[in-house]
Amino acid sequence: MGSRFSRNKKKPSRTPADAEAQPGLPAWARESLGIGLAGVACFLLLALVSYAPETDPGFFHRISPRPTAVHNWGGIVGSYAASLLKETLGLASYFAVGLVALCSIFVLAGRRVRPAPWKIPAGLLAMLALATLFCLAMPHASLPHSGGILGHQICLWLLRYLHPAGSYLLVLLLLVLALASIGELSLFGLLRRGASAADGLLKSFWSLSRHSVFLVLTATVACGRAGHALAGLTKERLGAWIKALKSAGPAASPPTEPSPPIQPAAQESAPPAPVIVETRLPSGPAQSPIEAEEAEEPLEEEESEDQEPAEAPESPGQTQKAGQEPEPERTPKVRPRAVQGSLFQKPEYINYQPPPLELLDHPDMALASVDRDLLLNSARALEQKLRDFGVEGRVTEVHPGPIITLFEYEPAPGVKVNRIVNLADDLALAMKAMSVRIVAPIPGKSVVGIEVPNPVRQNVYLKEILGSETYRSNRWKLPLALGKDIAGKPVCTDLSRMPHLLIAGATGTGKSVCLHSLILSLLFRFSPQEVRFLMIDPKMLELTAYHGIPHLLHPVITDARRAADALDWAVERMEQRYQLLSEKGVRNIEGYNERIAREQPSSEEGEEAGQTAEEEPLEESEEEEMLPEQGKLPYIVIVIDEMADLMILSGKQIEETITRLAQMARAAGIHLLLATQRPSVDVLTGIIKANLPTRISFQVSSRTDSRTILDSIGAEKLLGQGDMLFLPPGTSKVRRIHGAYVSEPEIERVVEYLKRYGKPRYVKIPFRAKKAKEEDEPFEYDEKYDLAVQVVTETRQASISMLQRKLRVGYNRAARMIERMEQEGIVGPQEGVKPREVLVKKLS
Repeated sequence: MGSRFSRNKKKPSRTPADAEAQPGLPAWARESLGIGLAGVACFLLLALVSYAPETDPGFFHRISPRPTAVHNWGGIVGSYAASLLKETLGLASYFAVGLVALCSIFVLAGRRVRPAPWKIPAGLLAMLALATLFCLAMPHASLPHSGGILGHQICLWLLRYLHPAGSYLLVLLLLVLALASIGELSLFGLLRRGASAADGLLKSFWSLSRHSVFLVLTATVACGRAGHALAGLTKERLGAWIKALKSAGPAASPPTEPSPPIQPAAQESAPPAPVIVETRLPSGPAQSPIEAEEAEEPLEEEESEDQEPAEAPESPGQTQKAGQEPEPERTPKVRPRAVQGSLFQKPEYINYQPPPLELLDHPDMALASVDRDLLLNSARALEQKLRDFGVEGRVTEVHPGPIITLFEYEPAPGVKVNRIVNLADDLALAMKAMSVRIVAPIPGKSVVGIEVPNPVRQNVYLKEILGSETYRSNRWKLPLALGKDIAGKPVCTDLSRMPHLLIAGATGTGKSVCLHSLILSLLFRFSPQEVRFLMIDPKMLELTAYHGIPHLLHPVITDARRAADALDWAVERMEQRYQLLSEKGVRNIEGYNERIAREQPSSEEGEEAGQTAEEEPLEESEEEEMLPEQGKLPYIVIVIDEMADLMILSGKQIEETITRLAQMARAAGIHLLLATQRPSVDVLTGIIKANLPTRISFQVSSRTDSRTILDSIGAEKLLGQGDMLFLPPGTSKVRRIHGAYVSEPEIERVVEYLKRYGKPRYVKIPFRAKKAKEEDEPFEYDEKYDLAVQVVTETRQASISMLQRKLRVGYNRAARMIERMEQEGIVGPQEGVKPREVLVKKLS
């Protein structure tokens, strides 16, 4: 969450541009000065560390008349220098050495040290305050090793007129003020940064500890379940084998002929099989019932034998005959669950759990702190640049975000907003930004919003949005995770309120990633009984990654010519649902599902009905006819990745079908997610835009494309990489959002997790495109057809009116002849007002 602060208008004394304009030292001079200062600091440090007043000469004491060898590591010069520093300042002399070393570091690093008249007195004041503080803290230490002569005298004066507590308070206050003056630091800024850093560390520690505890608990529960299941299975198998050996004796028959005493063991080992299925179903793909079917080829024979005791389990003998042997491989028998008849009867996915958030990548733990001084300097530079162009005003508020920073600029009275809007490019140049977007004015405020990109972008991960309270809120019926706004707050919306969404933008701006995040936000929330998908991907690149998940109604359609038939099927399904709603006397799908929930039979009867319907498995490749729906109705989300390809092949038909679905499908629980990378008027027609008021625009190349998508400009100023403008339903004001990022490995992990719960139950969609073409091939025999071909080849003209005159036939008959000639390659297609081209020569 970005911070927000206000400030008053101040006269800028110096701007960053002025500071950068100051001439600096050459590189060789700067390096020489820095190395010289570093050498002085090292020399003084060695002299202070090795100083011994008993044996070394100094300014404030004498040694024996006979001079002995100087023990100081700096020699006679170092001894006198250490004597001057240490005996006047005490331990505070090391602070003077530190100041010299800090200056050398700044010079070598290329940082320009701005000279100020108050820095030298501030440094002296800091050394005296430190010397006095050491003297107050260590009053019984020897004179050179505490606060020195100056510190001792100041300490005595303070203790005479002030209490020790007052002396400490005064000395610490002077020390803090001196240090702040030397470094030109803001005390409140330091406190704010420290608090922000501490808060970030606490949040990171809490997140890591919570994640670690969750992983440990998950692993413990999984190990406990697996151990319990393995122990039970081993115990049952061992019991069966021991009983078999006891009953068979030394001369037992071959193992292929089971003996009667093994029957109780078979009965005891059969009931735990469903328990194993329930515990193993969510654990991993190696334990899923679908892979069990693929691993054993003779599974169909076992199922046909096992169906007899399921229908009439009269005696233990019949159950034993069906089981044959208590072989270890056949104890955990698992069959794929498939419901015959209507797709929406008893739920078929047992123990379904939504994908956990651990399948997604973790966001960066490092939280970027807000530099208040940098933001104030940017606001000051923005004011100065506008003032240079004759626009007076001030920045009232600054809202930093993960990608951009919003400056709220209040123009002076008499300044027109258009003057500020026309300066967008000039402000981008002044702020050294890629682009600057101006919101004039901000709704509900008397200010103009100026959005400036941040120097460093922060990544927005899908896991952050799905784990936020905004997404978990129960007020969303079909929540879609979009990303974060300019202040860093998670943004979600409800698909059922839109009720359809149009996504457009140039290639490589984040359109496909946004589509994936919208799909995953539904997959992380709903089961296959609640939401189903019909995906159309003419590019065969993006949506094919979801092939095989149980939420699909049909395999991903990659043929653009079949997309029209799939949309026609959706229209038929919509009409059937409206008939069901009319019979129940409800207005929408929510009311229908509530009515069905009240009218449903008891759970036991429903379970028995579900078991009787699961006698025959349905392979993934098979398709079932969609019967009239029963039970609760799931939402159907139709996802089209590239609508431009569909409009090229069958534009009129696709436009009419999408228009009808957009107008009527909301109450029936059918919603559209349309995406295109070509935002032109021939793809996004007026009738489509009129029925799709909710739109998302990524970066586009021109203002014309922005107006085509949003009916307003601004999308051409976006930054790309997920930066979008969102037009919510029921309003004309766009909202800037930074889209959530999801990678391909994350999508693969989610898809593999969903595939554990079974294969998808596909429905049969009648594709009529090829059939219609085959039916049109055989034309009825016309005795005048050969004469018509001769007339066309001789006159080199192919028109319906000409055949009517020459052959004296009606319009429909002449039109059928021309169509047949076109199909047989005698004449070319119609090209507007131009006559058809005759492709063959004169027939003999």
